[in-house]
Amino acid sequence: MQESKCIVCEKTITNPICLNCLNKEVNVWLEEKGCNIGLTSKDAEPSPNNCILCSSNMDICPHCHVKDLSQTIKKEYPKLAEEFSEMFRY
Repeated sequence: MQESKCIVCEKTITNPICLNCLNKEVNVWLEEKGCNIGLTSKDAEPSPNNCILCSSNMDICPHCHVKDLSQTIKKEYPKLAEEFSEMFRY
């Protein structure tokens, strides 16, 4: 089995959950808070890693994606930034 590395941090993807599945989880969490930032689906480059939830290709690790989302949450909903960081630790 070929090792898959994140295209952002270049570290091995050890928690294979794709951006689309993470976005769905974050959208649900935001909706529960009465907020919305409209996260959409993205296609990943072909990769040896598949998401454990939906089997889609994935090329960015959850840590890098959540780090990026954290900046968006901090900008759009500063009061939710700390709770977001606690809820989505990757």
